[in-house]
Amino acid sequence: MWRTKKAQDLGLQKGNISLLKSSVRMAYIITAKDSSSIPQLAVGRSLRKLHPLVFQPPSWQFLDNFSHRQECRIAKLDRRIWLWRPRRRTLHVVPVYLPASVSRPIVVRSLYQLHTLERSARRTILTQSGWQLFSALKRIALLVLHTFPRTSFDMRSFLNFLLALPAALAAPVVLENRQSETIARSWIVRVDQNAVLADVISQVSQAAGVQAKHTYNFGNFKGFSMDGVDDLTSLVANIASIQSIEPNSVVRTNALVTQNNVPSYGLARISHRQNGATSYIYDDSAGQGTFAYIIDTGIRQSHQDFGGRAISGASFVDGEPTTIDMNGHGTHVAGTTGGSSYGVAKKTTLIAVKVLGAEGSGSLDGVIAGIDFAVNDMKSKGRVGKSVANLSLGSSIPSPMTNAAVREAVAQGLFCSVAAGNSGLPAITASPASEPSACTIGASDKHDARASYSNFGLLVDVFAPGTNITSAWYRSDTDANTISGTSMATPHVTGLGAYLLALEGSRAPEALCERVKELSTKNALEGTLLSGNRLAYNGNGA
Repeated sequence: MWRTKKAQDLGLQKGNISLLKSSVRMAYIITAKDSSSIPQLAVGRSLRKLHPLVFQPPSWQFLDNFSHRQECRIAKLDRRIWLWRPRRRTLHVVPVYLPASVSRPIVVRSLYQLHTLERSARRTILTQSGWQLFSALKRIALLVLHTFPRTSFDMRSFLNFLLALPAALAAPVVLENRQSETIARSWIVRVDQNAVLADVISQVSQAAGVQAKHTYNFGNFKGFSMDGVDDLTSLVANIASIQSIEPNSVVRTNALVTQNNVPSYGLARISHRQNGATSYIYDDSAGQGTFAYIIDTGIRQSHQDFGGRAISGASFVDGEPTTIDMNGHGTHVAGTTGGSSYGVAKKTTLIAVKVLGAEGSGSLDGVIAGIDFAVNDMKSKGRVGKSVANLSLGSSIPSPMTNAAVREAVAQGLFCSVAAGNSGLPAITASPASEPSACTIGASDKHDARASYSNFGLLVDVFAPGTNITSAWYRSDTDANTISGTSMATPHVTGLGAYLLALEGSRAPEALCERVKELSTKNALEGTLLSGNRLAYNGNGA
């Protein structure tokens, strides 16, 4: 177990970079006098070329900024957490903001200590079992724990690698995705917010010989996706305005197996403190004047449960140019959000944004395109402060680009309710569930237990009924179906967000999520949570 001890200055430095040796086993700290010395770290091939011996076998994953409060957003990050995972020999880096009183590296040795840091920082800090977590303010510190056999470790080569590190810092951050469902020859690129997007796309298209597939431009989030390129990272390595690159990957709905002819209990549960009620009690405002963007498989807009309140937005699915639902998942989610019979906010307007196809799957670049559409549509039509978005979908590993898109959507005024995921793991393992600025929803069952499939953990804001939920279905205008998943829990909170905006007036997205948590029934749930024990409640029942 690591303990914080005074480091020994080895007197080795090159320019602004110096090396310290910790008094604990084979630990070395790279420090820099200011953040400009380490603006970005190029990972993957760049580092492996610098020193293949130290970082073998290569395995990298990068995680983007996880700040979830607008006041924490700054143009140039000057604080990072560097996470070295010895067993897998991987390096993880995330920016973090901690109180100014913290002036030395911190080693988190327990969940309690992590919670203490989170409370003091008023934000979520990224960590996971098996990682060592270190951070420093005013100086950037990289602690490398060497776990290779001593016989294979060349200290001179390692020091040469450290001193060569600045040469790799100018390249764009490569956000590597080791997920088995990575889409071959497909990339998502984020561009610096001050760059001219069209010029960057033109430059990259010329180099790659292909055109951009999707373009993104909302708030401070600019970027594009591109297919048909084997290695886009090497082609754009010298383009300074490119901020980061991420391989595209598959994203899926978070629904489970269908079970027919089971009565739904979700509406009754969120309008009563005690379990067992059979009525839904709500204010007649019922989300009137609000707008819910259903970013999903589309909606059967003609379904009688929508009463003409479901409209078409846009489709970002190849081969499916309309927002007609050919899967059922999006119609079900829309029904729980705002259906006349099945919905929480029975008078909200439902907007179909199709990013998942008939098989219930899509791609991360399509999801980001859907978010881009929702934000720009909301702003162009004067719906800021009246809009919510439902994302009952996710990838099974964190996607920094997707999280950044959701974070920017929230910053632009769009409340984003996202599914925690169905892996039965901490929500930090999925995206966009791992984005702290989103309102992340776990699933409960009719016995007020965390559903066995539901993700959990520090990033889950609130739970809602998700097992055996009946709602509208896509095969006919009167069809209904009963399915389970965090996908089904999430629209309860999306609808509740729209309901509260109509009932209590406009709120910023993060304040709205806090209001949902404030109203929630505390300590109602059983099971492994590792977070606040909160069950969604609308404030109007018994």
